[in-house]
Amino acid sequence: MSKNIYKDLSNEDLLKKKAQFKGISIAFGIGFIVIAGVLIYILVNKATTKVSFATLLPMFTLPITFLPVLINISLLNKELKSRNI
Repeated sequence: MSKNIYKDLSNEDLLKKKAQFKGISIAFGIGFIVIAGVLIYILVNKATTKVSFATLLPMFTLPITFLPVLINISLLNKELKSRNI
């Protein structure tokens, strides 16, 4: 059973939250692209045997940290759809 935490918010607050989550999503996307670019640069300029796991860690943890944002965006969109906004 998932509880919708957005039921008590006004329409304006919902739209503000949607804009906020859009900004967070864009920031995560830019961060992911930058990390991928740095990782590709490191892999091209060094032998792959010299790259440690710690170098690859941000690339694999960023999508996992993005999951709560996606869940909240989904709940927010459901609430906006139920209110016909």
